[in-house]
Formats: sequence, structure tokens, C-alpha cells
Amino acid sequence: MIRKAQASLELSIAFITIMALFLGIVGIWLWGDRQIANRQPPYTHSRIGAGTPHRTPGSGGDKSLVYPVYTPEYLSEGEVHF
Repeated sequence: MIRKAQASLELSIAFITIMALFLGIVGIWLWGDRQIANRQPPYTHSRIGAGTPHRTPGSGGDKSLVYPVYTPEYLSEGEVHF
């Protein structure tokens, strides 16, 4: 009888531990999912502002963009070897 009670107690503790870990992982996953959903629209709208210089067209001035913009190098025909 004592061994059956000990086995049931150990099984109950193991079950509670496994459920706590499982619910913790699911809770972290749902929290992360909500964070992505909440952060994505502001980030998407900020991308337009990051690539737009704050100056009037034709003024000749420029400003550093928020993120570096890739500009490909231009080669003249004399620099290209066939």
C-alpha cells in the first residue's frame, strides 16, 4: 500500500511538473506571437520615413538616412574587360 501511495505521489508531482513546463512554454510562445503582431505595423510604417530624406527637391542639400542605403557601383566601358 505504501509503495502504491508513493508511486501515485511521484506520478502526480511528475504530471504537475510537466504541465507547468508545457504551459510555461506555450505562454512564452503566445507572448512572443503578440509582441510580433503589436510591433510589426509601427516598424513597417517607420521604414518609409527611414528612406525619405527630409529636404525639398532640387535644394541640393542632403541628409544622412537612418539606415545605410546600398548604391551599386557604376562601371564605364573602359573599365570592363572582355
